[in-house]
Amino acid sequence: LIGCIDNGFDFFHPYLNDRLIPGYYADGAYHPLTFTTMSHGTLVSSLMVAKPTNENGMQGLAPDCKVLTASIGSIEHIFRRRQEIMKDNPKMSMMDVMKEINKDTIAVRRFADNWNAYAGTAIARSIVYLVQNGVKLINISSEIIAIYPEQTQLKIDDALDYAREHDVLVIIAAGNSNKEIPNTLKSRDNIIMVGASTKNDGRWTMTTGTITQGSNWGDLLDVCAPAEELVVCQPSDERFYKTDDGPMGAENIPYKGNICDIMPFGATSGAAPIVTSLAALVYSITPDMTANEVKKAILDGCDDIEEEGVDMY
Repeated sequence: LIGCIDNGFDFFHPYLNDRLIPGYYADGAYHPLTFTTMSHGTLVSSLMVAKPTNENGMQGLAPDCKVLTASIGSIEHIFRRRQEIMKDNPKMSMMDVMKEINKDTIAVRRFADNWNAYAGTAIARSIVYLVQNGVKLINISSEIIAIYPEQTQLKIDDALDYAREHDVLVIIAAGNSNKEIPNTLKSRDNIIMVGASTKNDGRWTMTTGTITQGSNWGDLLDVCAPAEELVVCQPSDERFYKTDDGPMGAENIPYKGNICDIMPFGATSGAAPIVTSLAALVYSITPDMTANEVKKAILDGCDDIEEEGVDMY
């Protein structure tokens, strides 16, 4: 049983409908059923547990395992503010919306503070919930180390300690900010920090316009996994693609019977569940192994890429 913390999930997807177990829903959060709010959790979980019997040839890497979900959702007043801007300016891009929001520096600071406090607290509570409900490992496909205010980060650190005390392995995406991750963890025995690699065994990077994303690095990084051209499940129902209640207002995303697709890039969000799947298979064969033993087995089995020996990239 794998725990997965993400924004939302398509529980009725034909390749996932008996693999995903509804679990934690963030307190006081908004959980709309739209493509944007459900796609990330759906694709992450599909890499792990999608059923192999389908006409598309897509399957998860640990297809006989199941996922207990923890849905983070969003804060409704932040959600609605984006919608208001889009209603008045329907042709705005996401970049333009952020520029508009950024004009009000006080509101931006309040937005960031509210979101960070909410998201970090929801992740911490999700970790505790999943541990209490019997998972042996947890996948977190978002950057969570040293990005929150001190009080919120302490909640996450306490939750990670709680997982360690119960011998639960936590696999975390290193993030895509193309920067060094500071080592702020008190203990790493039960944590695997996952970066993203290319098909040519290099560190994953991508430049769009003037913005460069890249797999984060640092002493906390444990392992990299592939992050290009991954086959994943998308939300399967047409109603998720056409809605008046998306994060940016009305959504009308092209729908052609979408069930699964090849991602042009997966970044660390796609790399982490590949490692989580491997850990799930190890536990399935040898369920009495400790989190630290599973981590060691995975690291001992890695290929050495780029610089010779262990390095921060």
